[in-house]
Amino acid sequence: MNPVRDPAFAQNDRLAEQIMIEQLKQTHFPDVPAWNPEGIVAKEEEKLPVLTWESFRRFINGNTGVRIPRNAQIIITRHPGYSSVEHIHNYYEGCFILAGGGTHIISNHLEYVKEGDFSLIPPGARHDFEFRPDSLALCFSIHPSLFSGACSSLLDDDTATSRFLMDSLYQDNHEQYLLFRTGDDKALRMIAMSMLQIMIGTGENTDKTLSGLMLAFFARAETHPHSHIRNESPGSKLLDLELMNMIRKNYATITLTDLAKYLHYTVPHCSKYLKEHLGCTFSKLVQQMRFQAAEDYLTHSDMSVTRISETLGYENPENFIRAFKKTFGTTPIRYRQTHRQEN
Repeated sequence: MNPVRDPAFAQNDRLAEQIMIEQLKQTHFPDVPAWNPEGIVAKEEEKLPVLTWESFRRFINGNTGVRIPRNAQIIITRHPGYSSVEHIHNYYEGCFILAGGGTHIISNHLEYVKEGDFSLIPPGARHDFEFRPDSLALCFSIHPSLFSGACSSLLDDDTATSRFLMDSLYQDNHEQYLLFRTGDDKALRMIAMSMLQIMIGTGENTDKTLSGLMLAFFARAETHPHSHIRNESPGSKLLDLELMNMIRKNYATITLTDLAKYLHYTVPHCSKYLKEHLGCTFSKLVQQMRFQAAEDYLTHSDMSVTRISETLGYENPENFIRAFKKTFGTTPIRYRQTHRQEN
């Protein structure tokens, strides 16, 4: 028989959580129209404010005691609990409800969230939220490169997380999102609170430690039966996930012919299948995966540009540099200098 938990201990646990969270000042924008730092722009066709990763990082560095380096991939803050206007991000945003609840509008879909719920929305998803006054929540801001680099193992299995990430990373699907209903999972709460404490500490290996805990967090969240993708698209079928993983693990050498043989298709039929089910050509998909890997190598390794180009499967560095500059508007060297850790 399980012992009855003393209410006083439960109250102390809650107070401890609040104290830890209060150590990190409210770092989300309190009012979008009033806070418009460099990097916040509005989409002309939708008139929505767009919060970029770099502007958010600079905002935290300038308004809190926490220092976020340029190459950071995870930022954990106290969730403000409200928003004055619908907005979008160019990175992933997760919200973990520690207490209370409220409403979260994601891509025009209304969700009622409560304690233990964790939602993860992709880059480009329009959303707004409003929590009850007694609510307490953590905000997980995650750079897309985390899922193609340190946490790429999340893409390997057929899970809700892997299907969601595949669609959002490689098909630019910002209509669907993850929702985990975890209830009173104390182990998951402990992981989340540990991540916040590590974030506040800002040690030398903060990002690496947070990446490991993030893997543990998703693994634990996936065990709950009511966790699933909302607005899941037909492109998330098992065959699509299988071929996406096939390309992701072999992007340096794989050809359309290789993929067609793997799927037992003719080359024309394979090409048509990719366009109809994944919304892009084979070459475009390979390029996306190569560039995401390039970003990770440039930011988190000391590999030379020549070595990176070879690893990605380019015949020579010049082709890689030319393609990279066309996509990112800058050379790999300058990209590395800009995104490396600040002194």
